[in-house]
Amino acid sequence: DSDGQWIYFKADGWTTGFTPSTLYALNTRTTLCPNSSGLNTTDWLAEARRWSTPEIPLETNNTQGHDVGFLSFPFQEELKVYVKSRHCF
Repeated sequence: DSDGQWIYFKADGWTTGFTPSTLYALNTRTTLCPNSSGLNTTDWLAEARRWSTPEIPLETNNTQGHDVGFLSFPFQEELKVYVKSRHCF
């Protein structure tokens, strides 16, 4: 907020997928730029999975009537990781 304080929202919000998706993007960045200073000190894939796991129940039980596609962002990223790791193109 304007006071510099974090504002927390319930996990069942339309923006829920943004944080884990950002972590997946950082994982991709470490692959594309392996010499990035300071970026490779965190296991971004593990963090992305940790932050997206609580979203799994929202697949079948959420109160969103719109913008539900944003909830799927981390799962789309996980599919990219899975396919790349299996060399299935």
